[in-house]
Amino acid sequence: MARGFNERERETIQQKLMDAAEVCWGKYGLKKTSVDELVAMANISKGSFYLFYPTKEHLFMDVFDRIDLRSKAELFNIVQNTKGSRKDVFVSVLKQMFNEVKKTPWILDLQNGDLQLLMRKLPPERMQSHLKDDDSAADQLFNLMDIKPITDPKLISGVMRSVFLLLLHKQEIGEEIFDDVINYMIDSIVLKLFEEA
Repeated sequence: MARGFNERERETIQQKLMDAAEVCWGKYGLKKTSVDELVAMANISKGSFYLFYPTKEHLFMDVFDRIDLRSKAELFNIVQNTKGSRKDVFVSVLKQMFNEVKKTPWILDLQNGDLQLLMRKLPPERMQSHLKDDDSAADQLFNLMDIKPITDPKLISGVMRSVFLLLLHKQEIGEEIFDDVINYMIDSIVLKLFEEA
């Protein structure tokens, strides 16, 4: 526990830091956001920041996880409230998720490489923990939809993750065809999944 703060204060400050980081990430990107700016927004001293996080990258990874959890909760809600065949629902869910990610491209920071910076600056086990959460969410999604894929769910999770990471390569793929490419890939993935389910 951070020294000088009780548990409630600690939780409040951590939420303020995460809120500040999310706002700054959207406005300036990770690289251009300073610890000074974050602590000013959270109304704490710079020294106190380091009682919560060893680096700003650790804070930003917590924000990335928080946004990811929100997206997954929305996905599960969509699945539970969408009518149609399992295949059609799954396609709809993936496309809606992709469109949500496109609305906040700063999370992957297509121009400045913030995601790559996080991967370089954080311990490998921190990124592995995030990947395990993705795998667990894929399992939860398959259970919710009563899909029993023959293929390893980790493989499917990785394939789904790779579709979203294609946002980093929109220019190389071709901006004019990008959405069509993504839709084609999602349709192909789901076709393969439901052939095996």
